[in-house]
Amino acid sequence: MFTPLQPDPYKIITAAQDFQTPIMLVTGTFDNMITSKNLSQFSSKLSQIQNIALSFGHNTLIEETINYFKKK
Repeated sequence: MFTPLQPDPYKIITAAQDFQTPIMLVTGTFDNMITSKNLSQFSSKLSQIQNIALSFGHNTLIEETINYFKKK
């Protein structure tokens, strides 16, 4: 389903910097596919980014992210 999705990190970084868009980057501490380490180069380019690490894996991260924001 998401395989054809190939976002351009340079365009995202440029737009976020130009418009000072606040970004929350949510990762799962047990996610082996998309890790905080993999995203560190991306997130280091954005001063307005907030990194949130939840104690879940890849398969439940979307559902748990929704639960996280419902509680906030």
